[in-house]
Amino acid sequence: MSSLGVQVALIAALTAVAADDLTALVGARVFNDVPKDAAYPFLVVGYGDEEEAGTSDSAEIEHRAEVQIWSSYQGETEILKLIDATRARLHGARPLVNGSPAVFCLFERTNRFVAEDGVTRRAVMTFRVMA
Repeated sequence: MSSLGVQVALIAALTAVAADDLTALVGARVFNDVPKDAAYPFLVVGYGDEEEAGTSDSAEIEHRAEVQIWSSYQGETEILKLIDATRARLHGARPLVNGSPAVFCLFERTNRFVAEDGVTRRAVMTFRVMA
């Protein structure tokens, strides 16, 4: 399955309407290419790598996809809520990749950063997706 298919599947999973913190905090502000006027907070799905993980009987690919979380909230509260909500939405999910459920989508790690302005925060989450 293609990296584009995985990216589309993750964006669909993250923008699905649900009664949870993720929907309450970002709504539909999940992007591949962030608009110049995007309001904080927002998520960006992109980047990553892939490697062949199939067998002689199957042609599966394991993808490592990044979800970046951007916040301008003073302090850590908002970004920590978004990390937890994003993990809850994707870890263990089986998003549809090109019409077929992924074999798995597993949380791997999170790295957090504070921009030089001292306010803007970014978290980079990595998920493993077998499709």
